[in-house]
Amino acid sequence: MSSWHGREQDHGPGIGDSADLGRVWCAHRRWVAAVLLAHSSDITDLEDLLQDVAMTFVSQSREIRNPQALRPWLRTVAINTARSAGRRIHGRKRAGTHLEDGASTPALADSRFTEEVRETLRHVLTAVRKLPVKYGEPLLLKAVDGMSQIEIAGTLGLSEAAVETRLARARRMLRERLASSQTEAGAGRLERNHDRSI
Repeated sequence: MSSWHGREQDHGPGIGDSADLGRVWCAHRRWVAAVLLAHSSDITDLEDLLQDVAMTFVSQSREIRNPQALRPWLRTVAINTARSAGRRIHGRKRAGTHLEDGASTPALADSRFTEEVRETLRHVLTAVRKLPVKYGEPLLLKAVDGMSQIEIAGTLGLSEAAVETRLARARRMLRERLASSQTEAGAGRLERNHDRSI
């Protein structure tokens, strides 16, 4: 029998009281955040999206009888939540009330990071989110939650070989995008420095 708690080896009969719900949610929260990052059009709402998924989990968790069904179910809830939020954001953009693209996420507001590190993280996260979802999602699951390729395969419903291929392609695409943006940024700095010297 599989565990409700992700990687933990707790083989209880199922999700029980509210304390157990909390433990199960905590065991899955990080990878759910990675799925939301991969599928969301606006990362500034990540905490709100996580709360929406948690509320759905709490209200509907009694319907899940098989621990192996929990991960795919949570992924589906996260994707649907991100898509729904994307539709709301699209409506706000038309109404002119959308947050600025440069807004920070709670994860990037961590006081342990210097502003330079936060800016680098923002830049890398933006580049990852521009990858096609089929490459960005496994990379985020690996990076954010530290999932193994077997765990990613189970979460995404793919073979381990497919996950390995997607991770390799995602890393290659990310390296190319980051190298390209560094080249562009370097050229822009050279141009500004040249303009100042004239």
